Amino acid sequence: MAMKGRDMKKSRNQRFVHGILALVLGAEALSWTWAADQRTTYREIEDKRFEVIDIPLSPWPRSNRGWEKYFPSFYGFWLNDTQLVMSVLHDGPEAYAQKRSRIVLIDTDTGNYRVLVDQGYEGCRSKKHKVMAYLPYNPRFYSEQWPIPGTGGTPDERKKWLEDRQAKIAAEFRYVRLDDDGTVSPLEGSSPIERNCAPAGFPVDAAYQARGNSLREDDGFIDVRSPDNRETNTHGTAKLVRPGQPPIDLGFPTGAVSWPTYLPYYDKYLMSSLDYAGHGSTSKKYGGVFWKYPYDVSPYWLVSRTGEVEGVPYPKIIRDYGIAGFQYIWPTPRGMLINQTWPASRGFGLLLLQGEKLLRIWGGPPSLNIFQDNRGREEIAYVLNMSPDACRIVFTHAKGKDYPGEGAKHFAPIPLSVLNICKDR
Repeated sequence: MAMKGRDMKKSRNQRFVHGILALVLGAEALSWTWAADQRTTYREIEDKRFEVIDIPLSPWPRSNRGWEKYFPSFYGFWLNDTQLVMSVLHDGPEAYAQKRSRIVLIDTDTGNYRVLVDQGYEGCRSKKHKVMAYLPYNPRFYSEQWPIPGTGGTPDERKKWLEDRQAKIAAEFRYVRLDDDGTVSPLEGSSPIERNCAPAGFPVDAAYQARGNSLREDDGFIDVRSPDNRETNTHGTAKLVRPGQPPIDLGFPTGAVSWPTYLPYYDKYLMSSLDYAGHGSTSKKYGGVFWKYPYDVSPYWLVSRTGEVEGVPYPKIIRDYGIAGFQYIWPTPRGMLINQTWPASRGFGLLLLQGEKLLRIWGGPPSLNIFQDNRGREEIAYVLNMSPDACRIVFTHAKGKDYPGEGAKHFAPIPLSVLNICKDR
């Protein structure tokens, strides 16, 4: 029977809709199959359990406030392979809001601790002189009361503000004797060190003018003030500046330096623990005409106290595990320790790359097997320090919602723990 015009039009519309649905469903099925195929090509991250010690203290938690976020540099300092000195919050729910910190000595093998300074924030300790520099409070937590450089005023006004701020901080520092066994006693006479543990009289402000890349004790600072050359399209290079000695050109871009961290197990400084793949001066993808290096992503630069430079290759192998990037990384004799803090990513948490094998040692996404005992699932962890023998990883960890937000005053303490990657559990 012949169809009427309206019925024919309806039939054509139905066929058109059905065709579109078939295409959409087919595309979705194809996309799902492709994604599944992609997933099956990923290498499997192995969950590894090491000994963990919980410390009954709460460190300064990360929050939305810019000056209270953790920097990719170690917190505290070690007296030996197990004894860590660091500042933590006082007990009680108001301690964070009141910015009340104390300096403690933690036994990372047992979790026991004792208070060294009842009110203060640790700075550094000179092993040579056995003297600790500390602040009665951390001025970074009060900087909301001060103007922020770069947001107004003339260059001279901003320079004057910075000089006044550094002078204020310098005047607030206190110094005490701290022996190798953790005994604290008053310091007799003037301090033999500056506030960054450089020798007394060393121009500490020069290090701050070089963006604060100061090193420990007599090691000087990394000068990153060398400008890029726009005529030759070459990066300025970083220099090691030591007391009483000529600067040493280190040969890598100034942009490869951020918060140099001393790694005692290598007796060298790591110039940066940030992900080099996402920066213009450390990756070919973003380097443009300035990129004239034989590698796609810069190695991680280790610098000895006398200026020798060693490069540790960027771990491209993590992409085979479905991991596109990370926040922080530290080379160790037991592998590359990777701190990934993206809650939605496939492998977030603490990872240890040993050769081509990737271990998840803490954390992980909610998609992990719910019947498996995955410690720290869905938690965001931040590495705070590593022991001199590279065995003990000190870190804080909690689910994202538990970290305090802007203006928070009451919240549960953020846990502090130690993973011993030299002891399997």
